Amino acid sequence: MKGIVPGYADKVAFFAVSYDTFQDMAKLTEHAQEQGWPWPVAYPVGSLLRDLGVGIYSTKIAFDSRGVITYTAGPGEGTDEDFRRVFQNLAASR
Repeated sequence: MKGIVPGYADKVAFFAVSYDTFQDMAKLTEHAQEQGWPWPVAYPVGSLLRDLGVGIYSTKIAFDSRGVITYTAGPGEGTDEDFRRVFQNLAASR
């Protein structure tokens, strides 16, 4: 996905939200840099992960401009073509 995101970065907001709430922000940022992620990282607020049904790391969730979930994929799910389609739809619905 990291190769696709830059093409949509000016149209779609991307964030990596940590699943490990015990990891400090410096280590999280370092990990993101090591992985070459072109998006910012953040911690979940309150019960965000539970509320969204995230039970495992590497879950991908797309929200439209109204906050409606338009796509979800678990670890290893979703192809580059799936992500391009999702990002194109999100960009068009802005």
